[in-house]
Amino acid sequence: MHNIIPYSENAFDLYKEAVDRKDDGESKNRLVAAEKTVEALYKEFDEHFPDNSLRLIPSSRIKKPLRDDLFDMYGYEAAIVKKVKNWLEEHNPVTVYGVCQHCGIVPFDTMDHILPHQQYAEYSVHARNLIPCCTDCNRRKNEREILNLYVDFLPDVEYLFMDVKANGDTIDLSFRLDNSKGLVQPDLFRRIAAHYAKLELFDRMKNVATTRVSGFLTQIKRTYTKYGRQEVIDEINEDVEELRQAYGYNYWEVAFRKGLVNSLVFWDYYEHGRLI
Repeated sequence: MHNIIPYSENAFDLYKEAVDRKDDGESKNRLVAAEKTVEALYKEFDEHFPDNSLRLIPSSRIKKPLRDDLFDMYGYEAAIVKKVKNWLEEHNPVTVYGVCQHCGIVPFDTMDHILPHQQYAEYSVHARNLIPCCTDCNRRKNEREILNLYVDFLPDVEYLFMDVKANGDTIDLSFRLDNSKGLVQPDLFRRIAAHYAKLELFDRMKNVATTRVSGFLTQIKRTYTKYGRQEVIDEINEDVEELRQAYGYNYWEVAFRKGLVNSLVFWDYYEHGRLI
């Protein structure tokens, strides 16, 4: 996971453009008539956004039929959502923008609502209420239990680790969080742990890491054959630093690569030909 730069322009102006593009009809008339109400709600959102206090905003304050009008403005292919996606793409590195902001494992294929669409129809297309997300995370998440990577700033310290254990003719991989050195502020670490638990990230990371072992073995084979174990470790540690810069300090593949080359179990299996 890596912090993402949020939309920094006027979100209400973007909303008004979307209303203007709507076909004339009862829905558009209600949205135009409610402009001052929605503007005030957008202002309230923007006041709470910087200090990550969005959860203090009451839900379900807009009544039907306006609620339905606001709700229906959202769609993954809607012009306003495309504008938000384009802005995020232009203002963030591809290694940040291109992946799900909740897991960092796979590319995103939805724009998730930080304050949920159902309870906060007024923020259905608020540009800072939309964040790139994968379908798996969108299905699992609860906005009160996961991080908001627009404003929950993750420290550049190591807290995600991967362990390697022997299992007959092969090895087992498992991910874990560790703050025993106290490098992460306790309240933030509790929220990080809740985020990982809610999204089942340890199991999902294990699944993808297990599929990458064969590719990792292919990568290190030539270096190991010519120069030995320590040269492989040095080479992988260089890769790890590049991955940290690109994807974040606790990117799953950082923990995967470090976990393998620093594991005596891995080297015992590798050097005795049990993983080849």
